Amino acid sequence: GDIEFPEPFDYIVLIGLLESIGGGLAVPDVYIAYLKKLRTLLKPEGRLLLAVENRFGLRYFCGAAEPHTNRAFDGLNHYPYGTGRYSFSKKEIEDIVYKAGFARRKFYYPLPDYKLPQLIYTDEYLPEKNLKERLIPYYRRKDTLVADEQGLYDDVIENGVFPFFANSFLVECTDRGECGKAVYAAVSTDRGKERAYATVILADGSGNSGGTDRTGADRTGAGRTVSGRTVRKIPLYEEGKRNADQLFCNMEDLRKHQVPAVSHTKRPDGSLELPYIGLPTLSNYIKQIIKENTDEFLMLLDRIYGYILQASEEAADGKNALLEKQLKGLDDKEEGKKWEDCDFGPVLKKAYMELIPLNCFYDKKKQEFLYFDQEFVRENYPAKYVLFRAIHYIYCFTPHAEQYYPKEKLIERFAMKDTWGLYLKEEEGFLHEVRNRKKYRQFYQWAGIDRKRMLDNAKRLESEEEIVANYKIPDRMKKIWRAELAMLDEVERICKKHGLTYFLVHGSLLGAVRHKGFIPWDDDLDIAMPRRDYDKLIEAAVSELPKPLSIHTPETEKDIFWGGFARIRNADTTGIEERELGHKGNLGIWIDILPLDVCTMDEKKLEKKRKRIRYCHRLICAKIYGRDNPVYGDMKRWKWKGYGLLAHFYRHDKLCRMLDRAMRLYTEEDSEDVAFFTGYQVIRRLYAEDFKDTALLDFEGRKMPVPAGYKNYLFMILGKDYMKYPPEEERKPKHTGIFDAERPYTDYVSRLTGMFDGAEGKKIILFGSGMMFEDYMKKWGGRYRPDFLVDNDENKWGRTRMGIEIRKPETLLDVPAKKRRLIICSYYYKEIQAQLEEMGIFDYHIYVQKIEWILKEEAGK
Repeated sequence: GDIEFPEPFDYIVLIGLLESIGGGLAVPDVYIAYLKKLRTLLKPEGRLLLAVENRFGLRYFCGAAEPHTNRAFDGLNHYPYGTGRYSFSKKEIEDIVYKAGFARRKFYYPLPDYKLPQLIYTDEYLPEKNLKERLIPYYRRKDTLVADEQGLYDDVIENGVFPFFANSFLVECTDRGECGKAVYAAVSTDRGKERAYATVILADGSGNSGGTDRTGADRTGAGRTVSGRTVRKIPLYEEGKRNADQLFCNMEDLRKHQVPAVSHTKRPDGSLELPYIGLPTLSNYIKQIIKENTDEFLMLLDRIYGYILQASEEAADGKNALLEKQLKGLDDKEEGKKWEDCDFGPVLKKAYMELIPLNCFYDKKKQEFLYFDQEFVRENYPAKYVLFRAIHYIYCFTPHAEQYYPKEKLIERFAMKDTWGLYLKEEEGFLHEVRNRKKYRQFYQWAGIDRKRMLDNAKRLESEEEIVANYKIPDRMKKIWRAELAMLDEVERICKKHGLTYFLVHGSLLGAVRHKGFIPWDDDLDIAMPRRDYDKLIEAAVSELPKPLSIHTPETEKDIFWGGFARIRNADTTGIEERELGHKGNLGIWIDILPLDVCTMDEKKLEKKRKRIRYCHRLICAKIYGRDNPVYGDMKRWKWKGYGLLAHFYRHDKLCRMLDRAMRLYTEEDSEDVAFFTGYQVIRRLYAEDFKDTALLDFEGRKMPVPAGYKNYLFMILGKDYMKYPPEEERKPKHTGIFDAERPYTDYVSRLTGMFDGAEGKKIILFGSGMMFEDYMKKWGGRYRPDFLVDNDENKWGRTRMGIEIRKPETLLDVPAKKRRLIICSYYYKEIQAQLEEMGIFDYHIYVQKIEWILKEEAGK
């Protein structure tokens, strides 16, 4: 603002700067004021060229990261997390330019954007379909894509909304001067200085503004040339003028050989001028005719091949530069001999590489071809290589072409079966050379998209899966969290009612601090309470928790044990840990509620307390799990067996009271420390001051209480690096078992345990006759021999295994449910479950040959 300029400017160019003027504000006044200042620096007929991003660009609807924040969908959502730069919609930028006082303005729509433009359209010349033939979109960040930008352009164009969805805008603004006459430009800057062109369509200002595609295809399709418009092919560098001369000679050579080609005129500046042709391309026409008329499609291909042959005389016998080139880089002599024996057909002195539908206009009424842009020529090349290129790109750019007419038929029709693979290899090399892929490898890395990943991203929008710290959070985990949060809501309600204090601890607290919610791989929720409030909650929860929720302590559960603390469980869900399978009790998903106790300052007393707690834990575990495990925890076999024998002398309730007394030992003393005595492996002293008050932190979209000294608490239990992620191999759920937030645990218990309870007098039927059936027969076949087997393999029906008949699944319905005991005996039990339930059969059990298989299958849901 302090700089003084001696004279006004003809041009002011503002590239990507306007978005930053307002510091991210959406208020237009600041941008209007800025452009008004710039306007005073222009001559009366001066022009402002303004390049800006479009907030509603199609690439951003497809999930591309917003350029100012590097987050997907930020601009579409009006930057909910803030931004230092603000992108505009077309209407917003139109209003800003108009209110800044510019009387005339013209919008250009560069694709894929203004930074790396390839095609530039205007309102006078909007694109037609089939942009994918000419356009290469790119994305510096591709992991957020959910849709294919190229695949959407046809629909956007057909619905007349291309200007709204253009990725960026170039706006020409002036007070009195005329806006530029260019209505379209195609820029090729990736082919080296010798082949870098701008192909520009110019209007004479007469108002003739029919919209067309890059090749000059008018929407009306009428006429051969269009008055009021011309086309210029302009070399971008001095080195390109020689190539322009060669292009002129190529077109003249084709016309001389009676191949229909657009006439060109040389201009003094080294550019070429040619008439604007108002016809569709042959490529566009073929896309339609292949669906409707196979005979015409084949006739067109025959004509293409005819013009390829007509364009040049044949080379001398034995000349084949393509074969010679491929043989040079070949180490496999046998492969080389096979190629040498191939019939390549006619080899031409000049093979015009672009005599293909992409570079040809087509007059449907007159059935006439008109070729353009015949820049590339290969000497002594097979004519069928050019034909290969024609066919190859028809099938590249025509959706579902294969189903209309199989490509293999064309390969056979034109006798290219033996050479097709060689042509593919040649074409790859040609594209690599023409597009300078080595030099522009970074761009082509940005351009290539992983379609599978894109579709997976879109699928994740339907599911609740997300990826955090390279950990894929499955739907199953999200559903478990929802069930746990619902229980937490009830805890909060009861605590508020009775004035009780609670707070997040352990992994749940770390999740609140580091993730503002659950740790992505954490499958439980931990809260703690001062001992006095803990006791009050236990008492209140018994009567105040709504069904299916209930509170459980070690004393209420006689056949399972998790430690010296309470759990709230949801009986309509399943949360069966591995060691609990086969045990009775409430096995729904839970949240842990831990009592926080005063910790004596006397180290000898603390050690005495540790030993008592460990002794009680071992006795309870031995009483409940002694029959399941030959060893347990940190105990040697003989010691574990000793605890098992000793536990027989205690009732379960007696052991639980012993544990409770041990945990409360010395808690009435004055102390600066507190601790959790709920386990016995490690007991850490913690500062009571850290838990004196609570603070609120975000947790899964809500504010949750945490210890006021949570940072010091996390430092004491986890160390100074608690904000860092653990190694990837450690990012996994803590609990192994069967977890299902949508099915009650009783379903799993009834099907995975008690397989023969109540089976007396019933027909034993096994679903499955494979290896697992053999295991069943070894263990149970003598006592519970099946009456018959069923199997989905129809080849087995009517046969026998071990003397037992195999039948089709439908025969299950012939046996009343009360008279059968159906057991799924297959590794694919999940699929069979679904099959049976679809048949209306729900009275089945599952044979557990190896519990590891069940746990693995359930974890993968």
